[in-house]
Amino acid sequence: MGQAYSSLSIEERTQISLLRSQDVKPAEIARQLGRSKSTISRELGRNRSAGKPYVAAAAQQLATRRRTAAKKGRRKLGPMLDSPLGRFVRSELRRALSPEQIAGRLKRMHGDDLSQRVSHETIYQAIYLVPR
Repeated sequence: MGQAYSSLSIEERTQISLLRSQDVKPAEIARQLGRSKSTISRELGRNRSAGKPYVAAAAQQLATRRRTAAKKGRRKLGPMLDSPLGRFVRSELRRALSPEQIAGRLKRMHGDDLSQRVSHETIYQAIYLVPR
């Protein structure tokens, strides 16, 4: 089966920061920490500002903020499909479009603007979270 997932700890993030400052490659960092190379690559990409070094404390804050927001249900579509994007999705659902069709339409309409796009899985999650 696979290995159980666990979030990176502040100690691991500190180690990543130290090793990156020594120009150690992500694959070697992953080996030393006993983590997947993709985990380290995602961590570096997700929590590093353009042109700035990876900082463990800042990465921990960002991760905590994302986790807290997810627990509160603050998503692109809003807790009750009440964001502007959520209202658009709701109107398209009323027109009997499927979540796949809506996601495709948003992709065509907004191209590179990821803030105005949402996956069909997110739409399904929002549908099932909204009280009937």
